[in-house]
Amino acid sequence: MKQIIAQSQVKCNFCNGFYDFGSDQPVCSICHAFVYDFSTDSLDESCSAKEKEASNDSGNEEPERVSDFFPLGVSQENLFRYPPNAAVPTSSAFHAPAHPRPSHRACPYRQQNSHGSSDSGSHGYRLSGSDQPLSNPSTSYSLDNLPVEVLLRIIDYLDDVSVWTLRVASQRCCSIIDSEIPEQRWAEFVAHRWPIFVPRHRVSSWRLLYLNMMESVTCRLCLSRLHSPVLFPVEGPDRRFRRIVSEIKSLCADPPYGIKAMALDTATYAHCLAGIAGPPGSPYEGGLFYVHILIPDSHPMRPPVIRFLTRILHPNISFHGDIGLDCIRHNWSLALTLDKLLLSVQSLLTDPYTKVCMEPAIGALYNRDRDKFEELAKLWTWKFACHDYLSTSFVSQVSLPDFTTW
Repeated sequence: MKQIIAQSQVKCNFCNGFYDFGSDQPVCSICHAFVYDFSTDSLDESCSAKEKEASNDSGNEEPERVSDFFPLGVSQENLFRYPPNAAVPTSSAFHAPAHPRPSHRACPYRQQNSHGSSDSGSHGYRLSGSDQPLSNPSTSYSLDNLPVEVLLRIIDYLDDVSVWTLRVASQRCCSIIDSEIPEQRWAEFVAHRWPIFVPRHRVSSWRLLYLNMMESVTCRLCLSRLHSPVLFPVEGPDRRFRRIVSEIKSLCADPPYGIKAMALDTATYAHCLAGIAGPPGSPYEGGLFYVHILIPDSHPMRPPVIRFLTRILHPNISFHGDIGLDCIRHNWSLALTLDKLLLSVQSLLTDPYTKVCMEPAIGALYNRDRDKFEELAKLWTWKFACHDYLSTSFVSQVSLPDFTTW
């Protein structure tokens, strides 16, 4: 297999690198906090939907006339002539109650001076410490200046994702972590983050295995929140709890071919982790793709949120892991269960739908040259989804081409 230049640097799909340039994630942390939220305020959404239905006004209608932008009786020129706090002569129909603005509060970190007097131009408060520049500024401390014993003590309190982040942040921390953390702890990291992973070969290095699996993740922000509790606005109904417990027990007792799943939390059953094997005859054959399932509080009235955690090259699956499947987005039915949804996702790997794509560039490659698409999809499968069969050294040596140049 020939070695080809790796992919170029990834930009955020939403801000195009405006907030976080140079990240290797498809969605930066700033956009991720706004777009992908784990809260499930379904009851609020249902209430607002009923109110919207009654009033038949969404508030998003575009104005048809220029006068719609301004109150009656006020011209466009006069509106901008008044200062912001001045009263604008308007019709009584457009008068709105004035809400008092909150009073300005003093900064809690400021201290009142000992004499109680205020300088000219001040408000009776002064910042603690001298306002004059220091003649001998203190030395800035960094990770490279900390002793090894202190770093190891800090690492003992970190979880696996934090240890991985610290390893990437500093070359010195990388060498210390690689030399001081034992293999047993790396094995615990793998078992904690991917509990359904079962290696089919003798693992020579759990550290390299964990690093390869972290490289295979679609979004590390989503991965780090798998074990975080989901706060529902209200307590979930009993029918949700009974149904989801029954579905998970049935899925674990008699799983469909190529599918396995488990619940990550048994308190709310909000997080589930599933593994989908690549269908035979497809370019994903031999791979095991991990999928995160988020069960909302109003399930089964609302569909679960299903995202790929393993990177995959597919027209209907985004680089963030979102799935363009109609039954989990618009055509949700109460008759659909978790095993049926996972089977639908597995069948999507065999028959992509390229008329509507989550990744248009991948769909164009699929329609233009299917042989090249399958070759590239196999490389992605070997690189990111075959950790249970392929050795860590082989996976590390697999190089991926840039699909935009094919």
